[in-house]
Amino acid sequence: MIVILFLSYFSNHILQIIFSKKHRANVKTSNIKIDELRKKSMKTLEEQKEFINAKFPKRKKFKWSWRIIPKILFRIILFMILIRFYYFIFAIFNIQLQLWQAILFVMIFPIIANLILERFKMQKSDFSVFFKGWFK
Repeated sequence: MIVILFLSYFSNHILQIIFSKKHRANVKTSNIKIDELRKKSMKTLEEQKEFINAKFPKRKKFKWSWRIIPKILFRIILFMILIRFYYFIFAIFNIQLQLWQAILFVMIFPIIANLILERFKMQKSDFSVFFKGWFK
């Protein structure tokens, strides 16, 4: 169940990146800015503020409207479809994971997914940046 929920969450995230050009463009431009600022060892106060604003952009203030209900319902339905899909795949191939295998998968899969997304300049906010270019 842990692995199925985890795969469903990542599939939902990747589908959002693939099908939203605006989201994909925003991620790429912010990652380019963040990467340039990371290369500087000594940053001025303005550069530090710019880095924080690029990494954690301020969101618009939440305003309730009835238009968000269909979006939320769509996301819930998509998540449920993905869970059922992974249940079906696991049942067809008779995949049964033990708890230690599920924990290992949950720890390793995000690293691999972020490395793949990094190839397409889509992801930089994982903990692989602490390895200082070891994966490049």
